[in-house]
Amino acid sequence: MMDAKLSFKRLVFSAVGIVLCLIIGGGPLARAQNSTAPASSGVQVNTGLSDDLRAIYQDGPYFSAIPDKVSNACSAATTTISDPGQIPKEWLDVFQKAAEKYQVDVKLVASLFYTEHGGGWTPINSVWASSPTGAKGPFQFLDGTWDSLKEDADGNGVADVQNPTDAAFAAAHYLKNMGGAVGMPTGGNDQPQGFLRGMKEQPLTAASVFARYNQGPGSWKEGATWFNNKGPLSDSNQKQVTGYITLATGVYQKLGGTNANLATATSGTCGGAFESLDNITYFSQVDPRWKASPYGIGTIAECACGPTSLAMVVATLNKGSAVTPPIVADWAYKNGHQIGGGDCGSSWSLFVAGAKNWGLSGEDLGVDLSKARSAIEAGGLVIASMDAASPFTDGGHFIVIRSISPTGQVLVADPNDGAPGSANYLKKSKTTWNLGDFSGWTKGMWAIHP
Repeated sequence: MMDAKLSFKRLVFSAVGIVLCLIIGGGPLARAQNSTAPASSGVQVNTGLSDDLRAIYQDGPYFSAIPDKVSNACSAATTTISDPGQIPKEWLDVFQKAAEKYQVDVKLVASLFYTEHGGGWTPINSVWASSPTGAKGPFQFLDGTWDSLKEDADGNGVADVQNPTDAAFAAAHYLKNMGGAVGMPTGGNDQPQGFLRGMKEQPLTAASVFARYNQGPGSWKEGATWFNNKGPLSDSNQKQVTGYITLATGVYQKLGGTNANLATATSGTCGGAFESLDNITYFSQVDPRWKASPYGIGTIAECACGPTSLAMVVATLNKGSAVTPPIVADWAYKNGHQIGGGDCGSSWSLFVAGAKNWGLSGEDLGVDLSKARSAIEAGGLVIASMDAASPFTDGGHFIVIRSISPTGQVLVADPNDGAPGSANYLKKSKTTWNLGDFSGWTKGMWAIHP
């Protein structure tokens, strides 16, 4: 939410996770998220996770950024990750070839990728981040796993973990080793017969394959307890694998068929992934599907108002991008636009660079509100850095300016606008503001154009 420097010492972590410093009900945050400091370079190691969360994010053959906790207020939304819609053609072609070679369902490969990327189709030409334990590439292979599965699938003479085709074929191979097949029933957490000890036990389900992928090939479930070859999983990992299965099988079931001919999701009371707020695709950084995903030393809920604002703009202006806040946060983090050095938030460099990455153009407007009006009238949107003097934050915060009327009435999209499902949800985003007030509230603005 915030947009000013944050000292690491001011972060407070509980024994089992990150305590979100958010005033539920739509009040301003007690801390700031943005900084004007220069962006650092390279991939940074997230040092702000609790031991339990770090174990979750680093466990298994891949690195997963799926949160293990959700709010009770939005429990209905946690039965699935955001609706995957259609698999982008660039990925569908690769997934189909990989699935065909290893005789697994293309939905297994696609669901795995979509879930691992926090509910989005990260562009195939992305620069892929590494996890804190060194998991690499679009499918986040650890070195040992990659060495056992690597292949030169695109025939360029090199088996490269960063190559989307090579990595997808290795992922399909791994899914096959986990018991994957064509036309598998979905299964679920309420079907323990799908999680029996040993690969020869039947019936295998997509859920059982995802469980083995997430916790290792020796994983099984007896009663309500998950085990691996080291014994019962920890309480946090019990929750994590259960949540992971729920998310991955939700995507698998929604895809329904090879071409995934589904309509885009609409919103519910918990802030749907493609929620419409009049003229803009709206995202909340405290959406339970990604609020606990890491961003720098904190989480998307705590620190990613910038990436969430950019995700709204990109999703609105570039309909084919299928971005979500975790996708933008991941890109910002690995491209040096997340403030490092124990600070929470994003560099101002994020918006022009991010616009370019998703096929749009960005322009630094300074604090010129007349330029902001012209940009919006020309079909663009404006991201603004808000000062503590504004009603949007106690420290600093990025929001989207989505409309300025000829008479100076302003509409915004605030990524931290109350908890989804609460009485104050979207209250500020549906309030009409006066343009004159923004001259004392804004510290910087960036126009994003189609």
